[in-house]
Amino acid sequence: MRTQVTLIEGIYGSASRVFASLVPPPEHREPFSTRSFPIAIISPSVPFLLLAYLSRRADTHLTRLLLLPVAVTSALYFTLHYKIEDARYGIFEFIRFLVGYYILGKSLNFAFVREGRFKTGERRLQRVNEVSASSGILPPSLNDALELAFAVRGIGWDFGRDVYVPPRTKSTQRGRFLRDATVACIKNFLIVDLCDSLIKLAPGVDSLEDGSMFLQDLPLHWRYSLSTAVYVLGGMLIIFGLEAGSDFVSLLAVGLLRSSPDAWFPLYDSPWRSTSLHHFWGKGWHQLLRHVFLSCGGYAGGWLAGQAGLVLGTFLASGLYHELGMQLLDHRIMLFFVLQGIGILLENVYKRYTGKRVGGVMGWCWTAFWVIILGQMCTARAIGRLPGAILIPRKLSIVRGLVFPGIRYLIESIVSR
Repeated sequence: MRTQVTLIEGIYGSASRVFASLVPPPEHREPFSTRSFPIAIISPSVPFLLLAYLSRRADTHLTRLLLLPVAVTSALYFTLHYKIEDARYGIFEFIRFLVGYYILGKSLNFAFVREGRFKTGERRLQRVNEVSASSGILPPSLNDALELAFAVRGIGWDFGRDVYVPPRTKSTQRGRFLRDATVACIKNFLIVDLCDSLIKLAPGVDSLEDGSMFLQDLPLHWRYSLSTAVYVLGGMLIIFGLEAGSDFVSLLAVGLLRSSPDAWFPLYDSPWRSTSLHHFWGKGWHQLLRHVFLSCGGYAGGWLAGQAGLVLGTFLASGLYHELGMQLLDHRIMLFFVLQGIGILLENVYKRYTGKRVGGVMGWCWTAFWVIILGQMCTARAIGRLPGAILIPRKLSIVRGLVFPGIRYLIESIVSR
């Protein structure tokens, strides 16, 4: 009996040490620096891309399952072993965590899908020993892995059959596409710069530690007017920031890697015009992580509780993803996403009893209440740290370097007359 207890204690102690080495507490994490950058990027990328490549090859299911522990360990190490110590760069720490969890989620998917991943219309996958013809500057195997790894929405793939695709805003002719993408990238960057600069003008909310959208010294109507403005500008930052990033990636993919312009669509479809939560989250908002959230929560919820479980499980996975990415032990962030699922289920009830969908002006107000009003209550702490963080350095800010000084000069000139 004593031998069994000692064995169990030894196994538990070894497991605890392994876990502590993979998931050290924040105070013991290594600072993320230029020296650690190569290993932090390469360590999760190699097994992740290898899994993506094997997902495009027939009869590799067992190999992918055997590789999965390496991919998971590397993703956790990359995500949790390092930290960006300067709180001013907290946005980039948030992005780094989101990327790490994305790699983790997609690695699980690549490993467990038995037959592999197919493009739309494909009936069979090549074997590992079959050689593909090269159509770009990269080796065919690496090109195949990158194409699947970055097919976030699954457009043109078996896992993206039901994803909503916004209407095109760019030409599908290569030269004109590159021109359109360049213009769009610059435009979106300027909008992000403007939103970031306007948020930083808000007095008293720019603390990195205890910043808040709600200034208690202001009268009630001014307090909530300011918080709503900061919240909406924060949302615009996300929308146009992601669009700018997508435009930049598309320029690299189409211009250098010879990707087809047909594969690149806008991320958003005017979410501010949504007249229901169904439309906002299903069409207006980006669908980048739809498949990840369905895989990590939606399908399990659907198995347990049908359509309601599918909706709530998907939003629960989304909430957990964002809460872990922000490294905030604030369950109101998760509550926000779960509330969105509840709102969608209420819309289903409304349609069932009235025969009509939520829409029109009242539908727009309904959507604004769930997304903006409840959103402020649930995400105030996270958004409150945004004004003090660095998104666009002042030296690169056109708005703060040229536009604001120009406006100030014009005002002073008018007043001094």
